Amino acid sequence: MPNVNHFSILACAIIFIVLSIWGCDQSLEIPTSESPEASESNDLISDTEANAAPAAVAIPLNLFWNAISTDYLTIAQPKAPLGAPAQGHVFQGIIGRILPAQQAGTIPLKLFWNNIRKDYLTTTANAVPPGYVIVRIEGFIFSNLQPGTVPLKLFWNAGRLDYLTRTGAAPAGYVNVRTEGYVLP
Repeated sequence: MPNVNHFSILACAIIFIVLSIWGCDQSLEIPTSESPEASESNDLISDTEANAAPAAVAIPLNLFWNAISTDYLTIAQPKAPLGAPAQGHVFQGIIGRILPAQQAGTIPLKLFWNNIRKDYLTTTANAVPPGYVIVRIEGFIFSNLQPGTVPLKLFWNAGRLDYLTRTGAAPAGYVNVRTEGYVLP
C-alpha cells in the first residue's frame, strides 16, 4: 500500500510541472522605444531612466561588545577580516544604517585600531589619538542632519580606555565626545 508521503511528493511534483509549463507558455511583451505601443504611451521609462544607476541601498551599522577586553566595536562591514582582535566581540544590535558608497553630502566612517589599548575607534575624523591606525572605511554617513536621520555620536570611557560610536544614549561611564554625523535609523 502506498505511503501518504509518496502521494504528497507526487502531488507537489505534478503541481510544479504544471506551473512550470504554464509559466513557459505565458510570454510577456515589454514595450521598447522601437515597439509601436511605445509611441502611443507616455508611461514608459525613457532609455536614460532605465540605464541610470539605482540609488545606493543602506547597510546596517552593527554594534559589538567584548566583555573580556571591555571594548565596543561599531562596524558595517563583516567582522571576519578583522582577525584576532575582533574575536570575542558579541553582537549587540543594529544601531543605524549607512551608505556603502559615497554620495553628495556624505563623509567616510572609518575604523581604527589601537594595539596597545586593544581598542577599536569608529570615527569620521582624520586626526585620531596617537597609537590608532586605520583599518578600513566602513561606509559613508551624512555630514549634516537630513530628514529621517539620527545623530551618530562618539563616546569615551577613561576607566576602560574605550571609544564607543553609536546612536542614542551611552552606557554608564561613557561621556559624549562629539557627533560624527548622521545615519538612517
